[in-house]
Amino acid sequence: MTLSWLFYSHGGDTPIKRIMATQLQYKLSDEDYRSLFLKADPYDIKEEFGDHAHSVSTIYRRFRKYGLSNLRNHRKNLEVILEAKSAPSTSIQVIRRQVDYELAEAKNQAIRNIWVKIADFEETFGCMS
Repeated sequence: MTLSWLFYSHGGDTPIKRIMATQLQYKLSDEDYRSLFLKADPYDIKEEFGDHAHSVSTIYRRFRKYGLSNLRNHRKNLEVILEAKSAPSTSIQVIRRQVDYELAEAKNQAIRNIWVKIADFEETFGCMS
């Protein structure tokens, strides 16, 4: 007995049809989470994407899977790199403001891109979130 047999052989509203209808929803992928790394923390991701995102602990686990678990250290490393490339008279506060600005812009773009993917998925599969 195959899934297609269960799905198509029982006319009308079957349990498998109800399950398939309720479970067809875009879930953020590892690629989506990697695109948001450094730009949004797991709590922000869960708040922004709701049911499309996994739990906060799962998002942290996915970050660790790719060696992206320590956000603070990654940000500090980014600041150090930018400080080394900046003019000697540039203060660390200016660098931090620039990092904040660039990360906010990148976060907004990444979020927009993911929402476009979600909308495309819902349009393709005829489902609503």
